[in-house]
Amino acid sequence: MKTEGRPLLELDSSTIERDSPVPLYYQIQQTLLEMVESGMLKPGDEVPTEKELVEQFEVSRATVRRALDELVRQGYITRQQGRGTYVSVKLEDTRSERLRGFLEDVRERGLDVGCEILFNGSVPAPPRVARVLQRGEDQRAYLIRRVGIVEGEPMGLAEVWLAVDDEVDTTRQELAQYQLLYTYVERLFADRYGIRLVSGEKTLQATVATPEDAALLHTEPGAPLLLVQVVIYSSTGKPVVFIKTLYRGDRYVYATKLHT
Repeated sequence: MKTEGRPLLELDSSTIERDSPVPLYYQIQQTLLEMVESGMLKPGDEVPTEKELVEQFEVSRATVRRALDELVRQGYITRQQGRGTYVSVKLEDTRSERLRGFLEDVRERGLDVGCEILFNGSVPAPPRVARVLQRGEDQRAYLIRRVGIVEGEPMGLAEVWLAVDDEVDTTRQELAQYQLLYTYVERLFADRYGIRLVSGEKTLQATVATPEDAALLHTEPGAPLLLVQVVIYSSTGKPVVFIKTLYRGDRYVYATKLHT
């Protein structure tokens, strides 16, 4: 049997020990997880259907559904309404001492990246943004709010605050063409203001999704998120860019190298 457009993935049903005290759903879950982690099932690959898993493992549909539900909950697979179930894109952020955007690194790995611009315009700087960017109480800042997309899936919800007083005459459509937003910001400061971006500071903090965050990131309210905040400084030492990005906790892994 095969699903049209996708060959049937042969599964080793001998890995299931029916006399084991370990629940069958957990054994199936671990078998599929091993296939994902070994690369047998790659990001974007379609996962065998419930019917296929029932037939190959000779278990009930409820057992299979629970195994898949656990993998969805852990972020390893994603159900797409009307299409099927697919291995999730789960990215490791390994940036070290480089002042650039996450999507720049992702594209270098050969993955398809894009974005959806939710808002752009000059607005009164909120108190915290004003403090970070050293703006006066009556000063404005330019805000770009967008969703970063990797392989068709929303990966991060970003607010990019620029310490500029004037309105930047860039439309949402034009901004959307800059898939790599850091590149756009760097060029904007260099070409329009003669400012070079030279250094930055990053902080990471655990948080949870609000209903609005969840809708934009295709997750559930209360789901774990990682808040990454970056302050970028000019060659004069002045903070000119403040970026707050919410990443899905089940899709984003942060890694760094340690030295003795």
